[in-house]
This record gives sequence, structure tokens and C-alpha cells, in this order.
Amino acid sequence: MKKFLTVSIITFFLFNNLQNCYPIKLKTIKKKLFPCLYNSESKKSLPRNDSLEFEENTLQPKLEWSCYTYPEIHRRDIFLPGRINEDRFSMSQYDDGYIFGVYDGHCGNQASTFCSQHLPLIIMNNEILKTDKIQTIKNSFFIIDKDFCQSTLNNNEGCSALIALIEKNEIIIANAGDCKAIMCQSGIYVSLSQEHIPKLLDEKERITKNKGYISSGKVKGRLETTRGIGDKNFKKCGVIADPELVEWELNSNTEFLVLATDGLWNILSNQEVMDIVKTNKNHNNVSKLLVKQALDFHKKENIPSDDITVIVIFFQHEE
Repeated sequence: MKKFLTVSIITFFLFNNLQNCYPIKLKTIKKKLFPCLYNSESKKSLPRNDSLEFEENTLQPKLEWSCYTYPEIHRRDIFLPGRINEDRFSMSQYDDGYIFGVYDGHCGNQASTFCSQHLPLIIMNNEILKTDKIQTIKNSFFIIDKDFCQSTLNNNEGCSALIALIEKNEIIIANAGDCKAIMCQSGIYVSLSQEHIPKLLDEKERITKNKGYISSGKVKGRLETTRGIGDKNFKKCGVIADPELVEWELNSNTEFLVLATDGLWNILSNQEVMDIVKTNKNHNNVSKLLVKQALDFHKKENIPSDDITVIVIFFQHEE
């Protein structure tokens, strides 16, 4: 049985309407939006064309992707003038598989940018990836967190990080923060991650045991997540980079995987996201459609929207 993979990606700098959204010419943005695809340290960079078809390989799927972005330089947020998109994402290929990631930054975009550029490379270049993928991924989260915290970048910044490693018939989801992943299996959604936020009992207990406290639903009244990369000033009160991991076996009933930052999930439920994807026949447009649905809500309520990044991966099976 052959497996084919179609990827639709969209990252938006979001305000309160979508009228000025348009596809950008990929030739001018590829290196800016996909830095890890063209890093010289990468074990294998993706071909530089819009539609990607890899050589016949029973261990690898066929990959197609499209990219859209909201051009913040053409429109200012009437609620938050001068703000920038703090979300980032990454797509990478190594010898045996792929790594997709979404990163939701806070207090700036340095942490999310740092993760998107370096986390996939750290995973791919780890010598034990072939023998122990779980430990490789966990170690990589700790390494990227340590490297960012020891860097000269802003120590007040941090980001949520969610990656999906796809290799042969296996998917591994690793999450630290409030991004989310859902899988559609036999027409039913399956949640593959949970948000690491103070209202979760285990997360709250860890914070309080480390002499931290929860106020207004936030760590020390300021941080909305209890895990993530960076946030150096919160390390002593129990905020950690340790990801939760979920393994999933691909089969003929696996339909698609959605990775997204919380800007999407704060508006649309898991079921709503699944229904939108299933009823949309244009795979290249489905991520944009999900974002538009969220934006329509913000526009209707006349409230500012969060940044939103969505990756949708379709699995097509042929006998």
C-alpha cells in the first residue's frame, strides 16, 4: 500500500478582517518562511519548487504544499498598532521522514523564530534518531530551550512548540505549550495533544510546588502557559520545556492531521475544525479556510484576533 501526503499551510498576521489576504510569490519568500528547509546543516533540503514530488520510495509519501501569508506591511491593527506576528512554522525532510512544526511566541517573535530555525535540525542531526526517536525529541526540546535561554536574545520571551515527526507508518506528536494537534481517524477526530495551561491540576501543582503561584489564570499573573521554550524568568517556578509525546500508527483509516496555534482553537472546536477540513475538497485552500472562519468570528464580534498558524496534512492511501 502506497501512502501519499498533501500538506496545506497558511500563516497569517491577523487583525480583524481577511480582505487583503493573498498568495505571495513563493520564490521571494521561501527562504524567509522556511529557513530550516534551506539550512546548509540540514541532512536533506526540500527541492525548490512549488509542487514537490519525491522519488519513488515505499518508506516515504508524496508531498505537496502551498503557502499563504497575511502581509502585515499593508495593514495596521487598529487595536494594536505596530504589532508583529509572533507565530512561526517549519517543514523539514530527513532521510527517513518529515518534521512539521508550529510555534506560538509571546513577548516577541525571537523564541518562535529560534525554534523554527533550529529545533528540526537538532532532531534530524541527533545520532540516536534512528534507534530512539522519543528520547531524541525530548532531548532536542531540552537543548533548544537551554540554547535559547543562554543566548543573548530577549530572556523575557518564550514560545509554545508543537511538532509532528512522520516516519514510515508512525507519527510522533511532541507538545510543550498551548498549541494543539488533532487527527481524523475513520471520520472521527482524535486529540493528540493537550494544552499546558495553569488550570490543569498537574500543571498547577508543579507550579505551586516550585514556589510559584497562579493569578488570573496565569503563572505569576503573567504567563498563560506552563510549558514551552524560553521564559527564562519563570524557570524557577516550575515552567518547563519537557514535551508530552503521543505515538500514532498510520493505517488506511488515517485521513488527515491538523497542527495549529491557539489562535485557531480559541475560536473553533475540534469537531468544527474536522468538519471544515472534511467538507472542503480543495486541499490547497483548507488552511486558509480555517483561518477565515476564525477571522469571521472576530470581525462579527468586532474584537482583535490572535495570530494563527495552521498546518493540515492529508494522507491518501492507494492499494
